[in-house]
Amino acid sequence: MFPKSPGPACGVAFTRAVVLAGGLLASVAGAPARAAKPAPAPAEPALRLEAVLDSVRTAHGVPGLAAAVVEHGHLVAIGAAGVPYAGATRALTVHDPMHIGSCTKSMAALAIARLVEQGRIQWSTTLASAFPALMPEMLPPYRNVRLDQLLTHRGGIPAYESVDDTTLRELNSAALGANSVRSAFVERVIQEAPQHDPGATYDYSNAGYTLAAAMVESVTGKTWEYWMDEMVFAPLGLASAGMGWPADNRHADRPRGHRCTGNTGATPEPLDGTYRLGPVLGPGGDVHASIADLARYASFQLDGCEGRATRPALKPETWRRLHDDPDGAPNGYAMGWEVMPSDSGRPMLFHDGTAGTFYTRILIEPSRDLAVVIAANAGEPCGKAACEQGLTAVLARVERGRKTP
Repeated sequence: MFPKSPGPACGVAFTRAVVLAGGLLASVAGAPARAAKPAPAPAEPALRLEAVLDSVRTAHGVPGLAAAVVEHGHLVAIGAAGVPYAGATRALTVHDPMHIGSCTKSMAALAIARLVEQGRIQWSTTLASAFPALMPEMLPPYRNVRLDQLLTHRGGIPAYESVDDTTLRELNSAALGANSVRSAFVERVIQEAPQHDPGATYDYSNAGYTLAAAMVESVTGKTWEYWMDEMVFAPLGLASAGMGWPADNRHADRPRGHRCTGNTGATPEPLDGTYRLGPVLGPGGDVHASIADLARYASFQLDGCEGRATRPALKPETWRRLHDDPDGAPNGYAMGWEVMPSDSGRPMLFHDGTAGTFYTRILIEPSRDLAVVIAANAGEPCGKAACEQGLTAVLARVERGRKTP
């Protein structure tokens, strides 16, 4: 379990080491095909990171590790090392999709921000107004919880930190479509006691993001999966991105997650395994994407931080809402981002993501006009350790590259 306060550790845990987010910087498969846009253009040939990543992943017993660095709108370094799963006969590449866990949350917030700008829903939309038919069952404290409060974890919504496999399978009923699964989950959650008075304080909640997605579905009449593709994956050219685990029986050669045994993560998850986050927890933690596409996504977010033009465009006030803690705290939580102080005085944006068998980390440092993404196909502790050490090693390699003609 992780502390429920932003800062040195911010995260949520499930049983069987299923974790959707957490940590602080130390110093659906088969989605519809879409045309890939080029990655952030390199100012010169990007530095290759295979050697440094291979050293780190070997030290931590991680089958595969990939990373990329963006500076000033340019891809300056990228690489992948190891294999997509233990026993694979091919090498992991920068185009292989990795599961990003709760790094999904900033993507979800971006999708909703674009819908708000289009007038399809409002930040001030409440649970009561989105689900009028559920008013008789909705506990009074939840009725005025706003969409923006759900995305900043200020809604008092139960965390759903510990969910066993059996409960996940029950919640993700195979007899229901994705939006119906979420509707049933909403009806369940709004009858559960809040963690605290809504709006009073930050309290991380996976369920809050599911409620936000269900609000969008109720107001717009279209599924959350449709809006993620329409508002995020397609316009940003994230060709590898989709919902769910990267690998399944149709895509058996894609990266598979590994659970750590001792200090290793050598046993791949079965393709036909029953463990799935599914529609019920998917909005806050169930996207996969390649490291090349994560670099593109992080570059887009960094451009928004720096006030550069983005495609799709967002209003300056929307970027501020996405990136600033709503209480103005220098060490807090915005919409899908931990907000962390830095020596420069400009906050950094950060998030970890893991659902127990992969581990991903995104860091955006506006004061240096820099973004770093790193992903391992193993969960905690080995995947987390590899990402922590790997991020530091990658930045050191980039710095050495500057000094070496």
